[in-house]
Amino acid sequence: MPVAIIKYTCQFRCGKKATGKESVMSAHEHNCWKSPSNKTCKTCSNEVYERDSDEYRGSYSRGCKISSLNNVLENTEEFLKHHNNAHARPVFKCAYWNKEDDGNSQLFADLLEAEIKSEKEGTEHYPFYDKPSRVEKYTAEQNLPF
Repeated sequence: MPVAIIKYTCQFRCGKKATGKESVMSAHEHNCWKSPSNKTCKTCSNEVYERDSDEYRGSYSRGCKISSLNNVLENTEEFLKHHNNAHARPVFKCAYWNKEDDGNSQLFADLLEAEIKSEKEGTEHYPFYDKPSRVEKYTAEQNLPF
């Protein structure tokens, strides 16, 4: 006899795997990059996202049509590409989400750059809790833990 299975998926079609718990998916949707309520780069008309190379596993650059924000994204690319990930993480709750540059974007850009480069984790516009600067990286010269 067949068994019924209930799975929950993200309503924003971000690619998150289905889960059997509604509360888990609700928590995910609250922070989903493709949720318009989060005002991330992924849903913004100003986003510029392009592939950097023609290799099979190339890297991707996240940019912005607003020049002051684009400069910040270029200067902080190593933070946004967490752990050598090919994709750069988006900015959350952007003050210029789907807006034109009004000449005052430099103030927000300075705030954003300070948040991304700070050691504080979980800031308003960069809400990630595992920044690369906090993670210990092992090299060939160091003693490995095994």
